[in-house]
Amino acid sequence: MTTLQVHQFPCLDDNYGYLVHDPESGLTATIDTPEVEAIFNALGEKNWSLDFILIPITMTTMRAVILKLKRRQGARSLAPAQMPNAFPASMSASEKAIQ
Repeated sequence: MTTLQVHQFPCLDDNYGYLVHDPESGLTATIDTPEVEAIFNALGEKNWSLDFILIPITMTTMRAVILKLKRRQGARSLAPAQMPNAFPASMSASEKAIQ
């Protein structure tokens, strides 16, 4: 069984971001999307690429960060099925589908 690696990094003025990495498959996910540059810096520090964005809550402020992560890293975003509004209503279908 693979042991996942978790990397916690500071972001914003009072928050933390998290990367979860599976060294066996090479896949990496970010949990939440507090700040895009902090996420890119943490990925670069660990020499990981981003595959998944896990969205645990719905926040309109995450829209820009999610889109930048998808466009620069090709990451897929995932949200619970019980959260049909995980993406802001203003996000177009093509923006939601960027992979």
